[in-house]
Amino acid sequence: MAVVLDDGHGRVLVQERPPSKPAAGFWEFPGGKVDGGETPEVALERELREELGVDLAEAPRWEPVLPIRPEGGAHGSRLLWGRVGRWRGEPVAREGQTFAWLKPVELLRIPLLAADLPIVARLLLPPRLAITPSAGGTPERLAEHLETLLDEGFGGVLARFPALDPEIRQTLSARLREVCARRGGVCLVHEREDLARRIGAEGVHHPVASLSRRRFPSGAGLLHGVSVHDRPELERALRRGAHYLLLGPVRPTASHPDRRPLGWEAFAALTALSPVPVYALGGLGRDDLEHARGAGAHGIALLSGCDWN
Repeated sequence: MAVVLDDGHGRVLVQERPPSKPAAGFWEFPGGKVDGGETPEVALERELREELGVDLAEAPRWEPVLPIRPEGGAHGSRLLWGRVGRWRGEPVAREGQTFAWLKPVELLRIPLLAADLPIVARLLLPPRLAITPSAGGTPERLAEHLETLLDEGFGGVLARFPALDPEIRQTLSARLREVCARRGGVCLVHEREDLARRIGAEGVHHPVASLSRRRFPSGAGLLHGVSVHDRPELERALRRGAHYLLLGPVRPTASHPDRRPLGWEAFAALTALSPVPVYALGGLGRDDLEHARGAGAHGIALLSGCDWN
C-alpha cells in the first residue's frame, strides 16, 4: 500500500528506505502492508503515524490497484495506492528515514522503487499529449508550433520521427525537449531509449511490435509507454511493465486505414483492464478529452488534431 501526500503546491512526499530495510537506498511513497483484520484505511492511518507522525484529515482517494511482478518468474502481488491532500501534524522521520517534497518530474531523477513508477506516470503525464508528424520539419518551426500547443492546453509532446536520419532525429527531439523543459511540459521520445536519456526526456514510447521478452528497466529515470490496439497487446505491454499506454484507434484514422476502430464502448472495456494510465488515440479532436475521460482514459494523444502543417 502506498499514499501520495500532496502539499498543495505541486509537490509530493517520498522517502528513502533506511539501511535496516530491504532495498535500502531506494525511494518510495509512504505506506506499508495491510495487516490481517485491517481495512486499507486503518492500515494507512497506522503506517502514516508510525513513519511520519501524521494523521489523516480526509479519506484517501483510492486509485486502480497496480500489479507488482518481480523478475525471475516469481509470483507477484498488488499495490493499493491512493491520494491524500489533507492531514494533521507536520511529517517527521520517525523511522530514521530521509524524506523530501518533490515535483513529479523530479521523481524520475531519484532511484525510485519500480512499483511506484506507474504512480509517477499518473502524476506527471498531461491530459493532452501532442504527437509530432513523422516527417518532421525544421527545428524552429516545430518548436514554434509546440509553444502554441502548450499555450492552447497541451501538456507535452511525443517526438516521433522514426524514418529520419538519427542525427536529424536527435536535433528535432532535443529542440522539442528544450521547449518542454522551459515551459514545464513533458517530452517523450519514440522508441530510442538512448536518445531519450541523452536529451533528458521524461520517457520513451514503444510500438508493441518492438517489445522484447525482457521487462522495462525499473527505477532508471524514464517512463516507458506502449502503443496497443487490442486486449492481447494491452496484456502483453502490462506484462512487460509498461507505465502508460496509448490505445486506439478509437475512430477511423488515415494513419491506420486497415485497422478497425474500437469505438468508445470497446475502448472503455479495455481501459478498465489497465491499472496504468491510458491515452485515447486515433481520429480524435481536441474536444474529445471529456468523452475520453468518461470512458476511463487518462487523456488524449493527438497527431492530426495538432494542426502541425
